Amino acid sequence: LQMLQDLNVQTEQKDQEWVGRVLEQAEKAFERLEVELCQHKLNSIKEKVRMGHNDLGQHHLATGNLHEALKCFIRTRDYGTTSKHAIEMSLHVIKVGVLLGNYSHVMNYVSKAESALETPHDASISAKLRVVTGLSSLEGGKYKQAALKFTQMKVEVGKDNNQPVMKNIHPDDLAFPEVMAPQDVASYGGLCALATFDRQEL
Repeated sequence: LQMLQDLNVQTEQKDQEWVGRVLEQAEKAFERLEVELCQHKLNSIKEKVRMGHNDLGQHHLATGNLHEALKCFIRTRDYGTTSKHAIEMSLHVIKVGVLLGNYSHVMNYVSKAESALETPHDASISAKLRVVTGLSSLEGGKYKQAALKFTQMKVEVGKDNNQPVMKNIHPDDLAFPEVMAPQDVASYGGLCALATFDRQEL
């Protein structure tokens, strides 16, 4: 029994040492990113400032400081110059919003991303937005709407002679690693469909 107690004490000490090292590394990384961002602001280089806020957001996200990550990602909006920047910002905010469980915020930025999409565009972006919309419907108890979002395998990627150009979604396009895996999309879509679709719809 004494040997087990000694082993537990040693393990706890090692865990505390590891935690201390990780926290120290995180603090140093934060200070470095802050200094770099200040330098970019002094040099008035918009793209560098945008990337600086983005890097800080990624750092806060990795260390679990979700509210600060959200602030950093939203700040990139003021320095974006292209629709690609707007979509990137929206996807980051959506990801953090899902982790925070703030689905009204999530849907607000889904709308922003959709309005920034150009034609033609990458089908995987539309697929990600559809997955998040389905997840939001699921969270709100709108199971049929969730099923429709999870099971539709075509997205509009542009127009030809004012007619929508549709593209099949590859399962890999449904990957939004920090939100849902393709297997989750299939599982949730199947369960929601079984619960809400009639025989003809199935």
